[in-house]
Amino acid sequence: YRLCSAGSSTAILLCIFSIASAAMAVPAFVGITEKTKHVNFLAFVVFEVCVGAYFPANASLKSRFVDDAHRATAYNAFRTPMNLIVVLVLLTRLSIHRTFQLLFAQLLSGAMLLAWFRVAEAPSQDNKSC
Repeated sequence: YRLCSAGSSTAILLCIFSIASAAMAVPAFVGITEKTKHVNFLAFVVFEVCVGAYFPANASLKSRFVDDAHRATAYNAFRTPMNLIVVLVLLTRLSIHRTFQLLFAQLLSGAMLLAWFRVAEAPSQDNKSC
């Protein structure tokens, strides 16, 4: 994260979400078979790198918007939708293929929301990206 300190947190998160959604598109649309195991492995490695970069960038962004006095309450509110999604996926017993498609859709939605947020904050900050 320090290597990309010239860019804003939203730009870095936009890069992370875009790369992660592209990586998750591989098992979602190519499928998981014996023939595609090497491509899927590479996609999962790329996704794990994105997960590792996500946490410091997200912490930086949240620290900008959430006051210290309300941080624990706000973070618990962020966890509620995530836990709800996990429970719904487990209760509906989606196939592994559909699960990866759902993950891809969520990552792509996150990237689109970050792009929208980035456009909304553009007048107040420069548009440097990672």
